[in-house]
Amino acid sequence: MNKASSKAGTVFALAAAVIFCAVMTVTEQVVRPTYWIKCAVKAGLILPALIIYARTFRIGLRDVTGLYPMKAPRSLFLVTGGACAVILAAFFLLRGRLDLAGIRTSLMSKEGLTKENCLFVFTYIIICNSFLEEAFFRGFLTGALKERMGFWRAAVLSAAFFALYHIGIVSGWFSLPVMALAVAGLMAAGIILQLADRSRGSLKAGWLIHAGANLVINAIGAWLIFFG
Repeated sequence: MNKASSKAGTVFALAAAVIFCAVMTVTEQVVRPTYWIKCAVKAGLILPALIIYARTFRIGLRDVTGLYPMKAPRSLFLVTGGACAVILAAFFLLRGRLDLAGIRTSLMSKEGLTKENCLFVFTYIIICNSFLEEAFFRGFLTGALKERMGFWRAAVLSAAFFALYHIGIVSGWFSLPVMALAVAGLMAAGIILQLADRSRGSLKAGWLIHAGANLVINAIGAWLIFFG
């Protein structure tokens, strides 16, 4: 990109991130529709943003998302396993501070999950939802911002938007100190996922780790729904 296009791309990306976080927060906290409507809203915000950015600045969608062939994919499974182990350890260490009954109620009332549909929903979250979030935050947003900000500033800002977006989802699940810890953890996770993409040269790296993390988190959710 030339200087003018780089500036316009940065403005577009920041506007898209602000609109996405604002709309999703209102959807989660005010409108509170069924889970599949929220999925449609999310996809309806992310996919057009990627396509408009690609066409406006004449960049291929693969370049916008960073969905290139991945280097050293086998070793990344160890990283993914480590991330899953950290999440499980954090859950068991903090479970005494979590309102598990409240989380279960939120999953079943706010999200509309039941024993009959939760496994299907969780499968979607693990595979499709993780890809949409990675393509938007790590692929598009960081890729657009680093043209003017450099990699590290872009990665940190993208991780901040990633954490901000998730606050609307988990608000009310935790006490304030645990929520602050969760936000810090989400920012750290965003940066780690970005570094995984950078080291492997592909969005597929962060997508794999994100999917693995969602697998563990959703397994905990399923346990709460079935046995909580």
